[in-house]
Amino acid sequence: MKEDGGPAYPVIDRSGMSLRDYFAGQALAGFLADPKILDRESSSTISETYSRQAYIYADAMLAERKQA
Repeated sequence: MKEDGGPAYPVIDRSGMSLRDYFAGQALAGFLADPKILDRESSSTISETYSRQAYIYADAMLAERKQA
């Protein structure tokens, strides 16, 4: 299992969203903010590509966070 950075919004039972998921969601929101992307025909391939890329960015952010 990938290091997820712990909870984004800490809770006692640790059942909340992971920091990795939060970072990926923020990256995905940034991708989708580009109107050119929204003008494309929606397809599962495009969605899968952006979702995969969002987690690549999230993993990079977690790695950089450890270096700081």
